[in-house]
Amino acid sequence: MENPPEISFRDVDASEMHRDKIQEEIDKLERYFDRITSCRVVVDQPHQHSEHGNLYRVGIRLNVPDKQLVVSRDPGESTERQDLGVAITDAFQTMRRQLEQYVEQMRRGRRKGRDPVRHGKVVRLMPDEGYGFIRTPDGRDVYFHENTISSATLDDLHAQHPVWFTEEEGDKGPMAREVHLMEEEALPELEEE
Repeated sequence: MENPPEISFRDVDASEMHRDKIQEEIDKLERYFDRITSCRVVVDQPHQHSEHGNLYRVGIRLNVPDKQLVVSRDPGESTERQDLGVAITDAFQTMRRQLEQYVEQMRRGRRKGRDPVRHGKVVRLMPDEGYGFIRTPDGRDVYFHENTISSATLDDLHAQHPVWFTEEEGDKGPMAREVHLMEEEALPELEEE
């Protein structure tokens, strides 16, 4: 993962065991798909019911190439959600299913002849010449021209800016055909009741 996972607890007394459980679940997702760039987990208690006990909500935002996967739903009156461990497991199972669907869509896209999407960070910009270079996680530098940037300009980029791109072989080595800026969005606030 490019960025360390963020784990937050709001009005919840969380033990080290719960933090470890969340980290273990994140690690499982990463073993399944190693191109996750960031993960944010928020645990809260939206309802304080004396008759139903404390119900937990676990929100997860996972950034993957060209997409964000989100799990955030109200626990309702589910008595299973009175146990924080069960709430964590349930949320990560839902995220795992979303991630599996995403990976399958990527595989189908590749079989249809689409170029695989890669990720990296901008390492050099030559604004006067209209180009720059992206460094991939495996250490390669990939050239890109300002005309290949989608929905942005070269001025919108800075060193270390995370991007997604499709790659092709150019006359002088690898080059990006399409470059998309990756937005670093925070997990949306969970609605309050």
